[in-house]
This record gives sequence, C-alpha cells and structure tokens, in this order.
Amino acid sequence: MGVKVAITGGSGFMAAHLIRRLRANATIDEIRTIDRKPFRQLLPNDENSPSSDDVPPIVHYQCDLLDVAKLEKALDGVDVLFHLARKAFEYLFVTDQKTLNDRYTRDNLEATQSLLDTIFKCSVPRMVHVGDAFANVPPGDNFGNSEDIHRGLPTKYLMGHYGETRAKAELVGRKKSGKMLPNGRQFHALFLRATFVYGEGEKRLPTALRKVAERHGDISEFAGPSNGMLQYIYAGNLASIMVESMELLLSERAERFSGTFFYCMDDAVCTKFGEFCAPLVRALGHRMGPPVTSQWATLLKLYIEQCIRCLCGWEVTGGGDFSASALRFLFGCAIGFSGRRMALILKHRPGGEGMAEWTERTTDWIRTEMIGSGGGEMDEGQWKRGGEDESKTMRRMG
Repeated sequence: MGVKVAITGGSGFMAAHLIRRLRANATIDEIRTIDRKPFRQLLPNDENSPSSDDVPPIVHYQCDLLDVAKLEKALDGVDVLFHLARKAFEYLFVTDQKTLNDRYTRDNLEATQSLLDTIFKCSVPRMVHVGDAFANVPPGDNFGNSEDIHRGLPTKYLMGHYGETRAKAELVGRKKSGKMLPNGRQFHALFLRATFVYGEGEKRLPTALRKVAERHGDISEFAGPSNGMLQYIYAGNLASIMVESMELLLSERAERFSGTFFYCMDDAVCTKFGEFCAPLVRALGHRMGPPVTSQWATLLKLYIEQCIRCLCGWEVTGGGDFSASALRFLFGCAIGFSGRRMALILKHRPGGEGMAEWTERTTDWIRTEMIGSGGGEMDEGQWKRGGEDESKTMRRMG
C-alpha cells in the first residue's frame, strides 16, 4: 500500500510546489488537499512525473480547519499530514488592526489547535509542520549561532501578533510530539522554520510591492550595509525538504527526531531585501528608488501616522503603504539563522548558487500570470536611473 498524504492550505502556492514533488514520488498513493478555497492546480506536473494514468489522484476537501466534522473526513486514513495553512503576514497597512489580529489568532493558533485535536481523534501518526523562521524573533537584529536561541517564546515579537500566533501554534504541536494516539501508535512530527519563501504562485509580495510603488512612484530601501539582510528559500526547494521530512517520519529514525525544529534556507549568507526584490519590482513595471539614510526618523513618522489612521479610521486610497512593522522587518533588520541542524538531519544542503535562476522563474511567472505579456517591465537602465531626492523619498515612505 502506498502513502496517503493530506495538505492543509492545499490551494496555496507552497502546496502547489509540494504537490508537484509528491506527484513525482512513486510511494504516494493519494494526495488530499484541505482549504477553504476551491482547488486549482497552480503549477504543471514535474517533468519527471509518471504518465497521467500513474500519478496519484488529488482529492480536495473544501473546509475550514475549525469545522471538525468535515476535517475528520479529510483526515480519515491519512498517513502523513503537511500543515501549511496559515494567515500570512500582512505587508500592507490595515486600518482595522483588531480584525486583522483576530484573523491571525483564528487562522494560525486556533486552527492549529483544532487540527491537532482532530489529528489525535483520527490517529494520524505523522505531521510535517511548516512554520515561519521569523515568527518568534524579538525586535531588532538577530543572528543565531544555534537554533536553541529561539527555542521558546520571546516577550516581544518583531512581527507583532502574527509572529506570536505562529510561534505559539508551533509550540502547541511540539508539545504533542511523542504522545500516544488512540490506536496505540505514537505521534511524530517535524517542525520546519522556513525563512523568506518565494516562487511561482506567490502573489502577496508582488501585490504589495505594486501597490506601494503605485502610491509612491517607486520602492525605497534603507541605506546601510546590514539593513534588510535576510535569508530566503525557493518554494520548490522547501517542497523538497518537506518530502524528505516525510520520508524521515516514515523511517525508523522518526522517534529519534520527533519534535525537532530546524531552519530552512537556500543560502546561509544573508542578502539585502532590496537586492532580492528589485527583479520583482522591475517585472511589475516599477523601479527601486534611492536609499533612505534616516531609518529611525522614517519609521517613527510612519508609526505615528498609522496610529492616527487607526484612531480615525482613515483608509489608504490610491495604492498602499507598508505597515511600520513590515517596513522595519523587510528593510530595517538583519536576521540570520543557523542551518546546522537541518544539515545533520536531512540531505538538503544550503547553497545560493541557483538563486538567480529561481528568481527568474518567479519574475517570469509574475509577468505571465499577474501582469500579462505586455506588463511593461522596466529595463536595467531605467531601473538604475533616477529617482527623486531623499526628502521626497522619506515623504513617500512616511
């Protein structure tokens, strides 16, 4: 008998890359997708996949993770669950912060608690949980020589309520690892902390970049050698790590590593976010502006303005603004993690040699799927030229 897998967040872009890998895996018997949205296959099958008659079928369960009755049907007989569902971090400023925070709590923490309760009710023996590497990082720069630096929960979160709900959801799952299921088997799980995930099918970042550029004319970053230094992982590579994690949980080594968390990245070396997103911005037909030197003055001004907007209920019109927390996270902080634990557990090795190729795949998808063939991409000369003086840039960012 083959392996039956289920994927929460099955209609999302990370699931699309995972499904592509799973359909090329001869051990998979059935793929179940669970999502509030209808299922649509975002990516074609891998070129190494067997013929259409031999690929495992995809069965979609359109339900909420808090709908226990429907969730039980979706999980019945499942061997491995991939938990990808979440309310993603909101890059753009939202006036109604209470509603946004309520969604973070519901979709990240309460949904994971409901899922784990149902997992134990249905005796699903294995779970691969995909979390966020930045979720439980406190404000400020963070470079960890050891994964255990961020084992627990901080007193404050760089990513605010989003980070808190994601970090607590992971901790709930880790506490369940190793416990006995009703059928007498042991529950085993691995917890992947993904760094900045990008790839074909990811619309949220390009949409945010486009709205900010439409409102302000370009995208500006903070000057400085370490501002905005982050690590990244291409969604296809993260999918390969997920599949390898599944194989570990199906092996005799499962008990040894159950409950382990580790960071997932393509390259241990950090890259400035402005450098990373510049090809995406150009593909959208916009440009990067000149760097801003007054980081803290800009952030303080933006924070005060957004507090006033929240109090007065003023919505942003004509594009969008990065939230103060998103601007600080993306362009202001230097955050790096150790990949040693992943190297000890899995065969996947960090290596950024393919980042240019993976970014090109992403920009090609943006041109084709988001703006069409006539998207008006800026050439290299236009991108490097021009911008306005720094005072105008500061007004735009603020």
